[in-house]
Amino acid sequence: MEHVGLVLSGATAAYADGTVTEPRAGDLFYIPPTPHDSWVVGSEPYVSLHFLGADHYARGEPASKTAKPCDVAPAARGATAGP
Repeated sequence: MEHVGLVLSGATAAYADGTVTEPRAGDLFYIPPTPHDSWVVGSEPYVSLHFLGADHYARGEPASKTAKPCDVAPAARGATAGP
């Protein structure tokens, strides 16, 4: 599933399509709907608002038929307004 959001605090690294991006506080981000992973960078808690993609977290649905909920943004789970 794709994600569009705004980082409120902290930083995260997102890996998708062979590229690592590191959105930080104040950054808008887009993560494509390809298989991806993310993790927190540093010791500050990562908090973000998701404008697209959070509805799947709230319902506990996997991003695809092969992904499990724990495969989707494990570092951000419980740290954002959605997951």
